[in-house]
Amino acid sequence: QGYRQALRINPSDLHNILGIGWIALMHDGNDRLAERIFTWAATKTALPDPYLKLMAVAEYRKDEKAIEHYAMQFVQRATTPAYGGMYNKYLIPVYANILKQTKAAVSIAKTELQNRNTPQTQAWYAFTLLQDGQQAASEKVYRESISGKPLEGLEQYYMAQLTKTLGNSFAARKYMQYAKENKYDLSPMMLSVLDSLGQD
Repeated sequence: QGYRQALRINPSDLHNILGIGWIALMHDGNDRLAERIFTWAATKTALPDPYLKLMAVAEYRKDEKAIEHYAMQFVQRATTPAYGGMYNKYLIPVYANILKQTKAAVSIAKTELQNRNTPQTQAWYAFTLLQDGQQAASEKVYRESISGKPLEGLEQYYMAQLTKTLGNSFAARKYMQYAKENKYDLSPMMLSVLDSLGQD
């Protein structure tokens, strides 16, 4: 209702349009409508955002080829100099999980730490280290800079994976619970990963 009200005030607000598409996908499971909205949005802006959302539709459908296609489209746009580091938060999981370019993900996370050293950016860094096979370094970052600190949904997702890998099932369950309570911050693939972690 909030998005609809906002669109009545400004019918061309892209973020509200994308928000309606996201609800269609993540709440209603209406991937066809979501795809139509995101595809339309991609024709109206040079921003990378619609491609990130189209990647989520492909994840919902488990279409590996389309996931990689939209990931590449997103990276191509999001890494243009005009955006600076604006999309780094979203580039990290794309590089680490989809494109398997873990060194690039670690590099971006390090840059973000230099820009702002917070539990959130430390979580990005620890996650990329884990994905890059640097488990001991990842655990060190977790223990020194993240454990017990407030995090948002995406970072809760990262820490669920990390603590599960470290064998801390209690912490992993807590992170999984909190992440799922913020499911609109996550993609269909991330929610699927959380489900698989809970079954192990």
